[in-house]
Amino acid sequence: MAYDVDRDVAATLFARRSISGRAELETWALEHRQGEWALLGGGAASYEGNPLSDCPTADDLGGRLVTFSQGGRCTRRRRRLWRRQLGCVPYVVLTLARDVEQVVVDERRIAVPRHGHVIVTWAGRREPTLTLLGQADRALHRARPSEIDIRASPRDVDTSP
Repeated sequence: MAYDVDRDVAATLFARRSISGRAELETWALEHRQGEWALLGGGAASYEGNPLSDCPTADDLGGRLVTFSQGGRCTRRRRRLWRRQLGCVPYVVLTLARDVEQVVVDERRIAVPRHGHVIVTWAGRREPTLTLLGQADRALHRARPSEIDIRASPRDVDTSP
């Protein structure tokens, strides 16, 4: 469904059906070390509806973006041969409205797929600013991951009058 890479860390997002038949979004964090990608761990969360259906409008979503989940996985990065530094691979899973075409994270541009789900990861401790772009690269919204509304399932938004 989606992935993101920042320097030596990466995060992936998959849609799957659980044993009970419910839709789930599954995330995995990875670290590039010694020339190979190492899987650090992952997890899954239930998702109401079909995660591969077309992305909602901003009105249906209650804004241009919501966070489905946030997380991180611990990693061990070598500083020197005899010392190790404990680190983290943070990530955020976003559901974006139909009018958002790209997410800019530092120097990276992430295209928003038809279903509207993206995953963003970052190397380092500083949380990045996310810029949502619409048509003609028009900035629609800026926020840090910790400032975004978290909802268990974006498709559960009540749109009744």
